[in-house]
Amino acid sequence: MQDTTHPVPVTSVALTCDNDEERAVYARAVEAAMASPRIRRHFNARSAVTDEAVRTQLTSSNATSEALRHVQGALTAYRDAVRELAECRAELGRRRQAARADVRSVATLVYIVVALCTVLYTKLFCDLSFWEEFGVATGLGAVGAPIFITLSEHEASRTNLKHQLAVLWHALRLPHLY
Repeated sequence: MQDTTHPVPVTSVALTCDNDEERAVYARAVEAAMASPRIRRHFNARSAVTDEAVRTQLTSSNATSEALRHVQGALTAYRDAVRELAECRAELGRRRQAARADVRSVATLVYIVVALCTVLYTKLFCDLSFWEEFGVATGLGAVGAPIFITLSEHEASRTNLKHQLAVLWHALRLPHLY
């Protein structure tokens, strides 16, 4: 016995521009299409093909959905990036409010920067012997030990340092939009 039922058409979700930025980009794309000589030469070929009729058709929900379906992968990636940017900015704002500056945490941050710069400089630009490198390491340790001991004794300073490093991390994670 044959199955005589017709397959049910798959209904796809209509894609729309979710916000003003997306609508503005789509409107610019429509205007660019309308200005294209390849498109313009078809205007007024028939009485129904007018500038306004084509613009109305291109901005209809069906045309918008079909156009967005062709770039659905890029649209999804764009929306994910926008959402991640918003989350990163929100987290950065929360961390900035939580971060406080005190002498111990700032001294630790300054020490970390100076120590990293010293190590990088001596490795890249100086040809130091083992004992000279050992002397640099001992000097960094002698300066850093009291700072870290003092920091370890104060919970508030450790918390501030964690927040300051988190602010730095989230600030570096923000995408740079040029």
